[in-house]
Amino acid sequence: MIIVLSIWIELNVKKVCRMATRKYPSDRVEALMMSVETKEYGYDAHRYRMNNHVFWALAQLGDKRTVPFLKNLLTGERCDHEINLCQGEIKEAIQKL
Repeated sequence: MIIVLSIWIELNVKKVCRMATRKYPSDRVEALMMSVETKEYGYDAHRYRMNNHVFWALAQLGDKRTVPFLKNLLTGERCDHEINLCQGEIKEAIQKL
């Protein structure tokens, strides 16, 4: 069961990374960070689910470069997917790193 879960995680991280690097050609971590669209850069509330996948993938990759990026996304506001990025997912990703 653990092997199956590990494979599932790896495949999903690769999928999210592939989507990001197609849009933003660079290394996986930088492409993922660039793919997050905040309110300041035209954040669309319908994209929150994809952004949550990005935060999860960044945590799975374990690259410490993402910590300052993720911390900058913390607003201290309650988690409301209709008006801001998921604060819970961001905090969880930071804790994992």
